[in-house]
Amino acid sequence: MTLKEVDENKVVVDEVCKEVFRVLNALKHPDVSEQVNDSKEFVFERVNDKIKTDSILTSQMNERRVNIRFLVAAGIALLLLMSVSAAYHLGYKSGQELRANLYAETVTPLGVTTKITLPDGTVVTLNGGSKLTYPTLFAGKERCVSLSGEGFFEVAKDAEHPFLVNADNLSVKVLGTKFGFKSYKEDNQTIVTLKEGLVKAMPSNKEAVNGIVLRPNQQLVLDNRTGEFQCRNVNTAEYLSWKEGVLYFRDTTLDEIVKILERKFNVKILIASESLKNDRYFAHFGYNENLEQILTLLSHKRFWKYEKKNGTIEIRKKY
Repeated sequence: MTLKEVDENKVVVDEVCKEVFRVLNALKHPDVSEQVNDSKEFVFERVNDKIKTDSILTSQMNERRVNIRFLVAAGIALLLLMSVSAAYHLGYKSGQELRANLYAETVTPLGVTTKITLPDGTVVTLNGGSKLTYPTLFAGKERCVSLSGEGFFEVAKDAEHPFLVNADNLSVKVLGTKFGFKSYKEDNQTIVTLKEGLVKAMPSNKEAVNGIVLRPNQQLVLDNRTGEFQCRNVNTAEYLSWKEGVLYFRDTTLDEIVKILERKFNVKILIASESLKNDRYFAHFGYNENLEQILTLLSHKRFWKYEKKNGTIEIRKKY
């Protein structure tokens, strides 16, 4: 085969590839260009190898050049369509798998709340100092996310794909519901509060083999130190009011209150007197009350005072 004939064959390949590319480009697939170029080089090499090794075809080249070029073009078109079609479908499938394996992370700073919408339409409100990790595409049998901190979940209904929230010591599985999940690493308790629907809570210690089913206005409290848990009926509005900036304290220790105030106001509070940490309080504060007002009301008729030192608020006994 002469160099001229090789060049002519390459021209045929290029012309056919351009036409095939024009059609495939209409699919708007991002990998079409690369796939066509790769297939073009592969097919061109295969065609030339076949022509070089076929003595009958070589001896009749001059007489049947038009027919051969037509057959070459047809073969190229067919191979390109087959290879790019396969690459397209495989690329689309692998693209979905890649997105399902990619994770996004939303971190809410102290002092603010954040509302996000997940790929399935689920809406999550995160409290200050919280982190939610979730896939950019829910592609498996379950819609799994991970929570560190506190969030309120309004789960999009999907009977075939349960929604699963994983935390350090507890997982919650639902189909479509509204519930609060509190799981800060520094807290002694993990708490699930159900507003609507049904949820199944599964402690990581597996004491409850089949999980614990909660119904509206029920709450599960898990002791992170001992693994013990209890279910109780509650007024969910009080436990989920943090979304509106409202605070309810019901038989809450000062130590727990301080953690909540730190997250809400982005401030460091130190209880300098250890014996004060277990003092308990019943109180309710609206969204418009600031930190100083809250501390003043909490310390009223109590044996402690607070003061600011080097950017930290210290709570200590009165002497």
